[in-house]
Amino acid sequence: PALEVASLLAHRLRLPLLVYQGLSENYRFASDRHHTFILEAARDLQVVGKEGSIGLMANGLTEGAGSYSAEEIKAKLDAMTSNYGFYAAADQTSGQLQTLSKNLSATADLLKTSLESPRFEQASIDRLRDEALQGIARAKIDQATVADDAWYALAFPNHLYGSPGRGTERGLKGTTVEDLHALWKRIGNRRNMHVVVVGDITVTNLKVLLDH
Repeated sequence: PALEVASLLAHRLRLPLLVYQGLSENYRFASDRHHTFILEAARDLQVVGKEGSIGLMANGLTEGAGSYSAEEIKAKLDAMTSNYGFYAAADQTSGQLQTLSKNLSATADLLKTSLESPRFEQASIDRLRDEALQGIARAKIDQATVADDAWYALAFPNHLYGSPGRGTERGLKGTTVEDLHALWKRIGNRRNMHVVVVGDITVTNLKVLLDH
């Protein structure tokens, strides 16, 4: 019913209809745990002229943190059959952690380090920037992507929804390591965070985990 009403109103007002589907996580074994956290950080938090900085920041969060290099974090996660990552979308920046119950505490410690003390080292950011620029170059010759970009630009003129989420060459080249630290400081905090947890965990243990 809600979707029907929204469709009716969009048609009546002659406006585009954007449908947001909530997160749904599945896990293969009862001892798996998926922890998804969403930060209220859309692309509109980017500074004009630095389009793509949100995605660069999200990818950079796993490139070393605290006293650990990116390689050390990856090795520790692999040893525990755990993983976590960060993703930037139009309406939020999100992260996901997956681990076995017995390794939750140690994996959460690594995640905490990535959240609290990301390095954003210059060499890593330069590599991620080059990868993003290659993606932009490929998008320019992909017909489906070109069509999608044209549709969004037409549907959402003068709005960030109308610009490609991958950013722009100028924006990526103009984003510095200092910009990423400042951006993460603005959005990487409890005030902006929503957490979704699925798996083998109790409410009591979850509260302890979140406080940690």
